[in-house]
Amino acid sequence: MLTTGIACLVLDVGMARAAPPPQDAASQPLMLANRQLRVRVRPDNLTITVDDLATQQTWGSDPWENSAGRVQLRGKHGETVSLSLSAATQKKVEALPGGSAQDGVQIVLAEFRSRMGPVRQDRDPGAHLSLGLQILLARDRPDLTLRVQQLKNESPYWDVETVEWPLRLFPVRTVEDDGYVVFAEQEGMLIPSRFDQAGYFRYLNWIWERIAGQAAVFEQSSMPWFGARKGESSFLCIIETPDDVAYGVIANDVRAPEQPPAPASAIPTATTALYAPRLSAVWPYWRSVKGELGYPRVAHYIFQPHGGYVEMCKTYRKYAAKTGRLVTLKQKIAANPDVEKLVGAPNFEIQVVANRPKEPQFQGLSGAVYDGYHRLLTTFDQIAAIVHDLKSNLGVDRAVIRIAGWGRKGYDNLRPVDQAEPNAEAGGAEKLAAAIAAAKAAGYLGGLWDNYRNYDLNSPSYNERYVIRDATGAPSAGFSSEGGFSQEICPLEAVKLFQHNMDYYRHVLKPNLIYLDTIGGLPLIECYDPRHPLTRSGTREQRLNIMRVATNGGAVLGAEGPPQDWNLQVADFYDEAPIRFGIDVPLWAMVYHDCALLYRQHSSPYDYGMDNYGYSRQPWPAKFLRGVLYGDQSSWTVSYDMYQVWSKTFQSINEVLAPHQRRLAFDELTSHRFLTPDYLVQQTNFSSGVEVTVNYGEFPYKMEDAAELPAYGYRVKDGAPGGHSFSGRVSIELR
Repeated sequence: MLTTGIACLVLDVGMARAAPPPQDAASQPLMLANRQLRVRVRPDNLTITVDDLATQQTWGSDPWENSAGRVQLRGKHGETVSLSLSAATQKKVEALPGGSAQDGVQIVLAEFRSRMGPVRQDRDPGAHLSLGLQILLARDRPDLTLRVQQLKNESPYWDVETVEWPLRLFPVRTVEDDGYVVFAEQEGMLIPSRFDQAGYFRYLNWIWERIAGQAAVFEQSSMPWFGARKGESSFLCIIETPDDVAYGVIANDVRAPEQPPAPASAIPTATTALYAPRLSAVWPYWRSVKGELGYPRVAHYIFQPHGGYVEMCKTYRKYAAKTGRLVTLKQKIAANPDVEKLVGAPNFEIQVVANRPKEPQFQGLSGAVYDGYHRLLTTFDQIAAIVHDLKSNLGVDRAVIRIAGWGRKGYDNLRPVDQAEPNAEAGGAEKLAAAIAAAKAAGYLGGLWDNYRNYDLNSPSYNERYVIRDATGAPSAGFSSEGGFSQEICPLEAVKLFQHNMDYYRHVLKPNLIYLDTIGGLPLIECYDPRHPLTRSGTREQRLNIMRVATNGGAVLGAEGPPQDWNLQVADFYDEAPIRFGIDVPLWAMVYHDCALLYRQHSSPYDYGMDNYGYSRQPWPAKFLRGVLYGDQSSWTVSYDMYQVWSKTFQSINEVLAPHQRRLAFDELTSHRFLTPDYLVQQTNFSSGVEVTVNYGEFPYKMEDAAELPAYGYRVKDGAPGGHSFSGRVSIELR
């Protein structure tokens, strides 16, 4: 039994109530406590419960399986088995020596029972596994730290893949609890536990499709933290060891992420296990380092009574500053003055050549059907004409001119080695250099869309020695797109390939901008090729080196999203894609608004969206309103013909967003809130005193000062001396 100065048995004593039945000593909870928190740990199943003493709110453990966590193993023939932590037949729970700042519990587990039944000793997945866990409570702060301290696996047959601990800890129950969970995916997602705005003909009830019945494992996050609020209590969990972690996310669902979606009306099937109650939760999947723990894993829970996602962002910003992640635009401009040209600049992704093989039995991950399509969309001379029109006719003094599909065979073809030769059909190297020079002469950023992650199999210079290999020795698949199939380049080799091309760019094309496709925002992976082996941490470092090839060459650097704060120190702007589910909320902006620009990937005039809850690939009116709300600029994916059609619309949007974004570029976004229960009226505040209110809905909204915010309207109040306040609305024409 745990015996320290702060540990005691938890007894249930009540007035005028029958005595509870006696508990088995092994199941009686152990307790750690300070003035803010009371932490209870059950020695039998190792589940954790926390009482927030300031709010009298209790945060419970996983209600589905009553489990603290599990270890996932993979056999030599690809089979998998899961071991519950509570299935350890040897459990040792003891007090850690008290330090000056914290007290804690150490748990050592071994000899796990599995559901396989009797097996030969060398094939028993639990016989050769031991695990050491630590639960640490700060003495003077509401801070709880959970550490996977050690893992030892001596099995000759089984390798450890993941450790899920703590599993589904501190869930928020659907409808029963008043709260939400938040997760830093893309800009950020919020998953409320309630939505009661249903009405006649289920009006607005479809929002449940965004916030319920969803479960997934996310292989990365924009920032390594998540949080939740329940009643008046809240916490955020900072993952202090993020390189080898994924995240389980459940959004008001009744099944785990590894299971298929529940059928209609929750009718059980042979392939779906349904749990109760319906809940939302986020928790870490600790990935092994080539089958081993590699290093201790740390999840740091910080409780914030009466707080919410705004306070979570402020706490994480302090952590980011302390750990060196936070590098501001002002610091980046001091290192490279060209970065200042991003401020107020709309982004133009100009498509040059589209080319697809004729293999209609296949379809790319990008959605393209291989139908033999080929078209010259924009010549390099036409890019120069677009620049001239922007500068001379539309009066645009800042712009990002990002040239895509400029290589030998066009967009996403012959990456990366053989695309460095500019497309002859569009005008060749001389005309491309002239288009970039025209952009620079206009005061713009002009440069190249490039890729050093995907290695197209049809590239003439393809060589398998550059490719990442998985644990079985097989090459890792890349992102199949316009040119067909690709494999992922080991970043150790990609640094050399990019440096070779960058030397050519600097001497011949002279861009002041490089945009790197997929390298920054996709999950870190391991390489098992003995010629260039890498852990995920090594992959992160080498991807940073790839990005530094651009910045060391003097280029302003853009990275395809989602934004990732492990590369924020080198990236100047990002392209953001839609969140997978949930309600859009500016978690990233409330931490890093003054550190990098965020554009919308494949944005207007393309129309990918279907709702008005901040989905970033929807029609331009909602994107425009979101730009006003978050202080972002517009982003455009165009060909020459598209530009001609959209230029006037762009001009009217830019006349609002350019000065607005320039006003706010160096501000912190200090708060965000929903003003209506349907989430359609939202408000942000910035550190210089600017307040922005946006109405995404089709009904007017009465403001606190009695002013009416029209449907699809916005209002900007600038409280600074001489500040410019303005308002307006987007015209939505029904045809």
